[in-house]
Amino acid sequence: MDEREMRRVRFDDDAVRTPQRVRRREAIDYQAPDATSETALPQLLQWDLFVVRWLVTMRETYPLLQGLIVVTTSKLRTQDISLFLWLFFLAMLSDLGFVYLWICIGNLLAVLLLQLLAQVPRPVDFDSSMLIPSCADPDTYGFPCVDSHMSIVVLLPVIENTQSRFARLMFVAYTVYLAFTRLCLGSRFLSQIVGSWLTGFTGLVAGNHGHVVVKAYKLSRGYNTAAIIALIVLLMFVLGQWVENNDSRIVGVPRQDFIEVLTNILSSDVPPSNTMARPQTPTPPDRARVHQWPQREEGTGNQEEEEQEEIAGRKDSFYYLIRGMRARARRQAQLTAIRT
Repeated sequence: MDEREMRRVRFDDDAVRTPQRVRRREAIDYQAPDATSETALPQLLQWDLFVVRWLVTMRETYPLLQGLIVVTTSKLRTQDISLFLWLFFLAMLSDLGFVYLWICIGNLLAVLLLQLLAQVPRPVDFDSSMLIPSCADPDTYGFPCVDSHMSIVVLLPVIENTQSRFARLMFVAYTVYLAFTRLCLGSRFLSQIVGSWLTGFTGLVAGNHGHVVVKAYKLSRGYNTAAIIALIVLLMFVLGQWVENNDSRIVGVPRQDFIEVLTNILSSDVPPSNTMARPQTPTPPDRARVHQWPQREEGTGNQEEEEQEEIAGRKDSFYYLIRGMRARARRQAQLTAIRT
């Protein structure tokens, strides 16, 4: 077993395996930083690393800033401040129309593909002491930053179509704070943030130009409908692959928990073997069947108890799922409190 295999992170208590994409990242070295190796880095990268370390030091020095960063960030997308970006996108979709939809979706797919192809390291890949595991996503790379890129693509058209100065300042402050959290967590360099803003502006211009070109062909609305259906199928396929590989942290539920819950639900529909062999109590022939459909057997007390047990089994399955998720969240909060 080589040294890289020995550095795998395992969460046996939470029944969560390390995502395969993390295990395939051969360029990451989470060892302590070496002064000689950092001297060999390019001058811009050394300056970037100095800026990020200074911000991390400020974060650790001031507990209020540390608490604010931890509360507003998470490796789970549903608990991270970047969720508001997509809420803004959904809120403005009805006003800006299909053009806005396809520009944002196209930029999202393009930036994810570019990040996967470039595989640029992050500050935490050079110095693991800056890492907060509960706040940083281990599956991402440094450049381009998806959140910084999409903040320009999503919010710049909104700022242009908003007359309120307060709303514009709020959107600008949100974009700056989103980038600030990535710097304080050591998940992005300053040059990567600025470069991602530039790529976002470039993607927005390219999307508008592409819309002008496509508009000249005068396509019908059926093409939009077909494209939306294809997009939904693609998203379902990607989500299925994430769950299959145990890589999805959208809701924070491991695949093993899903399997156990679904198994309990499916097995609860099958009655036990001892109840199948139990003789049924015959119904007296002279007993009137009031308000019953023809050929409908009257339920006995044993059947009603079995149905109640089946329903209780389904409820218990979801109950233990929710309880397991809450226990996992408490353990992560305790680990974060110990590290801080």
